[in-house]
Amino acid sequence: MSDMPWTPGHLTVAPRLWMDDSSVIDVVSGACAAWVSKVGDFRFVQATASLRPTIADAAVGSARALVFDGVDDFLSVQGSGFGSIFQNSGAAWCFSVYQKSAVDSRTHQLFYADSATTPNRF
Repeated sequence: MSDMPWTPGHLTVAPRLWMDDSSVIDVVSGACAAWVSKVGDFRFVQATASLRPTIADAAVGSARALVFDGVDDFLSVQGSGFGSIFQNSGAAWCFSVYQKSAVDSRTHQLFYADSATTPNRF
């Protein structure tokens, strides 16, 4: 086994979207205004300051993380072709690290895509 850290280059098929703690994050007043994918032409953005997640340094081990308030914080995709990111794909993988901070009865969406005709939740 190699001592080299894992990267998307280890995959047999190149990812269409890749975001992690070392991805570019546009920080405005301690909150995430945009999170930029390392591949593809995708940015996840929030123009409204009160709806932006905050940024926690060393939240997961030594990695930084976005902290959503559980009420109304969200990021929307900006970039061409995102609506068809899984089109003509036989399979898709999505990995995330998620930690709830409180017990509640609400349903939380980690990923949500919406088109003019068909909403898709991931």
